[in-house]
Amino acid sequence: MVYCGKPSKGCSNCRERKIRCDQREPGCGQCEKRQQQCPGYRNLVDLMFRDESSHVIKKATAKARKKKTQSPDKTTPSPTRPVPTPKTLTWSPPESSSSSSPRRLPVTPLISTSTAHKREVSVVSQLQWSPVFKFDETDRQLVKEEPELLSPVDLFPPSYYHFSPSYQERGVNLFITRYISVSENFCHHKYDFLFDLWTPGTSNEENDSVLASVTAVGLVGVAQMTRSQTALDAARKSYGKALQLTNASLRDQDEAVKDTTMLSVLILGLFEMIGGSSARTTEAWQKHLNGAAALARLRGMGQFRSRAGIRMFFMLTQNTMINCIQNELPMPKDLIHLRSQLGVMFNLKGREPGFEICNAMYNILQLRYDIKQNIVTDLDEMLDKFTEAEDDFERVVTLFPEDWQYRKYRLTQRLRPGFFNNVCHSYPSLRVSTIWNGLRTCRMLIIETMLEELRNRFLRVPVAQVPGRHQFEYQKAKFKLEKIALAILASVPQHFGLVPLDGSAQDTFAPMPTAEDVWPQIPDSSWGAELGEGGGSDPNGSDDGDDYCQSPSLNNAMQVKDVEASAKRFMLLSSVTNGLVWPLYLVGMSTASSAAMRAFVVERLHAIHDETGLAQAKELASVVESHKQSSESLGRRPRVCGSTNFVRWESQYAKGNQQTRVLPV
Repeated sequence: MVYCGKPSKGCSNCRERKIRCDQREPGCGQCEKRQQQCPGYRNLVDLMFRDESSHVIKKATAKARKKKTQSPDKTTPSPTRPVPTPKTLTWSPPESSSSSSPRRLPVTPLISTSTAHKREVSVVSQLQWSPVFKFDETDRQLVKEEPELLSPVDLFPPSYYHFSPSYQERGVNLFITRYISVSENFCHHKYDFLFDLWTPGTSNEENDSVLASVTAVGLVGVAQMTRSQTALDAARKSYGKALQLTNASLRDQDEAVKDTTMLSVLILGLFEMIGGSSARTTEAWQKHLNGAAALARLRGMGQFRSRAGIRMFFMLTQNTMINCIQNELPMPKDLIHLRSQLGVMFNLKGREPGFEICNAMYNILQLRYDIKQNIVTDLDEMLDKFTEAEDDFERVVTLFPEDWQYRKYRLTQRLRPGFFNNVCHSYPSLRVSTIWNGLRTCRMLIIETMLEELRNRFLRVPVAQVPGRHQFEYQKAKFKLEKIALAILASVPQHFGLVPLDGSAQDTFAPMPTAEDVWPQIPDSSWGAELGEGGGSDPNGSDDGDDYCQSPSLNNAMQVKDVEASAKRFMLLSSVTNGLVWPLYLVGMSTASSAAMRAFVVERLHAIHDETGLAQAKELASVVESHKQSSESLGRRPRVCGSTNFVRWESQYAKGNQQTRVLPV
């Protein structure tokens, strides 16, 4: 019998969901919240040992058979010497096996390198990675929390690594748990394609940049969970080795374009993202991102030969877009061009919702940059471009397939925890809900930016001199912003398992009317209370228009002016691994958020932390809780009336006689 380590004490439901179980008797609180019957808890003594008799017999038999087949003149290698990796397990890149692919694409030609440069790269094979994880037996007790996440897995044959497996396996295991074997409620840091490109143990670990990168990221997680400086030091050493190996690959024109090199660069960027929150860390992450972008240009169309290569490119463009939002930059033209070529290759344009969402965001990033550079100064031109972007997003909604549509419900029972205003939406899956919320967060940032531009323009303009179109656009944008925020809050219960997908509990949920949503008819008399001097735009009398809007927008997504504080919040938000946290944070900080909405956001962020242990959720809950913004400073919200059409604009404001309904948000 062999001791298998400390097993999880939680019930099977909590273990399956990978959340902490409070182990209450007779059933846990997590199951009670989901209105499920708790299956109870396992006998831990029985689980601590596993019968390995058959495995030992098989191993001994194989060893004896091997001795018989060996010739007498051969000597058995010393047990202290590392066993070399067999040639049959040498790693080969996916491109080498792409002859069966229906289409081969040429790789973009590379700049030639000197012979001396190539000789320099050959030194990589001679580098010796000294064991950085050789610790004494007491270090094997490092991980006390979440043992079910960190139990050893049989990924690495013991003969193919020669340093203590306790740290390496913990790092790799945690990476797999957090970034590969994850639920649908996960955001863009998902490396479930990793094993399509890389197989553990099939290459010399001393020269395996992917293994070193994965270990480094995983050990950062171990260090954060256990507050262990030793684990953090080991993570940094592994990171240093991964960086050395990756840089060596980048100096070789054949190695540079391999998928594993791009994979290593992306994972190293993830290390910078989760490993710190200072301005220096942000700068290091941006350098990794710039390097990955340069590598994508180098790889050209050849990187789209495999599904994993496409996934990495989309991951790169997603991270680049986040970086551009933070640094007020437009999206790089060459990445947009590569993405457009990919869209043509697979006929994505006008058909794939996610593809169109990003295109709309790229246009807005360019508009923001043009405004900052005084290339676009006319307010009407700005409003036209903002409206075009909103039209693009509404067109994306029409591309959603029928089975992506959600249903609206209202609770028939008394107010229950986890629901805002007793309303909820039911989606076909959490993945679909996350896609909808991703679209909504983009729209919220755009609308907040539009509102900010309008407020700043008319801060010192008398109400009577504010053009009617601008007053109308301002109120319409606020109305739309509130609807989007409420839709995000209505999606929250399903992410906590409070809304059944199988149609059960019909006595608890009543379908809501499906009448078309329409823009309100906004009477002229209410416009003066919104935009202009003395109209409620700056109740505190501040001379600085930037101080008024305290909500995240494309002009200031982090809502802090200090460089260090901005970097800390940026890395905090960027490293979040739960797809619900960012939408909740944005709603809590929005101008559309009432005191009740903010309180709900704070409570749900704390609930995410309690159920999953996600530290970022707790920190962001504190940020929202301390957000000082008075709902009265927003003036009156637009009144919703029964009209199904716009009130007709005056001819100088309207682009034709439009009758407009609001698409689902």
